[in-house]
Amino acid sequence: MKKMLLILIISAVAALSSGDAYGLECTTRLNNCAGGETAIFRFNNTSPLFSGGHAAIWNQTGYVNVICCSQPGDVLYSECNHLGSDIVLNLTSANNSHVQLKAANPSSNSYGTSVCLAAQSTAAFDCQSTLTPPFDCAAKYGADYKCIASVNETNAAFWRTNAHVGDCNAYPEKICCKAGPPVFSIAPPIITADSPGEIRVLLGGQGRMILKIRNPLDKDDKIEVISTGNPVKLHNWIWFEGHRYDENKNKIVLELGPGEERAIAIEIYGGEILPGSISITAKSTRTGLESSLSPSQSVSIVYSEDGMNVKTPDLSWPGFAVLAVIGALLV
Repeated sequence: MKKMLLILIISAVAALSSGDAYGLECTTRLNNCAGGETAIFRFNNTSPLFSGGHAAIWNQTGYVNVICCSQPGDVLYSECNHLGSDIVLNLTSANNSHVQLKAANPSSNSYGTSVCLAAQSTAAFDCQSTLTPPFDCAAKYGADYKCIASVNETNAAFWRTNAHVGDCNAYPEKICCKAGPPVFSIAPPIITADSPGEIRVLLGGQGRMILKIRNPLDKDDKIEVISTGNPVKLHNWIWFEGHRYDENKNKIVLELGPGEERAIAIEIYGGEILPGSISITAKSTRTGLESSLSPSQSVSIVYSEDGMNVKTPDLSWPGFAVLAVIGALLV
């Protein structure tokens, strides 16, 4: 039993140490990708099927062959503006394009439209091509490199410019990509409140709620913070400090460095006696992850206890009559 457990542990460690732990898989499909897959780019239909031709970016019409990729537990993108992305190939334009392989020197990428692999998890992709034998991704670069597509042999000195592209069986030269560890560990913004228990605001007065927002990433981030009061009357009486009368009354964006925490204040006006609550959400621009303050902050707008803004007793007509008699006797 112990021997079997040791074998399982060794197997798990070996799997995690290779790119296969990220499970990148790509295939060529007709028209649309399957559920959980992301369209990376398209190429035009020739005979036999998938044998290759001109290329287009993923959302162009008229190109029925589509390269589809997936990664378990992740969301993939074909845009190049995500952390961890790498170029799969370059196009002359968005459609009806010859292709160019990614050059070792980025300045040699002379085609202006790049197609990339990227992931929501910020997994770091590395894409290479088999310019020389063996024309096999695993044999050339290792088992964690997966074939994305292939190109015909044209202009080797210029990184296969003016080339056609097809599925992995169309041409000898392969485009090979692997997914590696994330560029950074992702986590939603962290929200804490410095207001223990219930915040009590005097009728006609003003109170304050102090929040701390922290960026848990090791990269700069812009964090959108939104406050919502419940009921609606309370929502109308709260605002971020310094923003009572502008468009940032209930929504601000904080630019925070790696691991930076910042305190911000929400002002609360005591407009009417009521119980309520304030909800806070914080969303990362870099990762898209969102967190909420839990539990929401309880707020009560109350009468003061020093005689100011004291609620008068509710009197029926006999009570008013008595007061009138007393007043007449005092005159």
